[in-house]
Amino acid sequence: MFSLPPQPSSTITMVDSNGKQTAATGVAPAKVQVQAEDGSVIHLDWPEAVFNPNCPVNLLSVSDILIDKDGAPRDNNILLKTRQLILNESDPKKRKVVPIVYMHGLYCVLFASLVQSVGTIPPVNRHKE
Repeated sequence: MFSLPPQPSSTITMVDSNGKQTAATGVAPAKVQVQAEDGSVIHLDWPEAVFNPNCPVNLLSVSDILIDKDGAPRDNNILLKTRQLILNESDPKKRKVVPIVYMHGLYCVLFASLVQSVGTIPPVNRHKE
């Protein structure tokens, strides 16, 4: 998933749902894939992803989906009511809809590392657990 070894970062801390605070082990570029609703696989790059092996789920910041590092808006949209992440929203040729699933009280997008095969991406469950 990480294209470079994560660089140590003592400035990033996270709070889990139980209130426990943990520090990120590192920050590095990450490459992942996600399956769109039409079955196609999309490859995504994040220039600064947080690595924390103590967390059961690695989260990518929503801000990276909506804005770039300079604060300029990206052509993406997150629709929680319909559980959809829309990439390249205004371009009909590039537009992709990625399902958002509801798992354990959280809205999630299921990413897979690029070292895994497409067949390892779990099937989409759009219903509340």
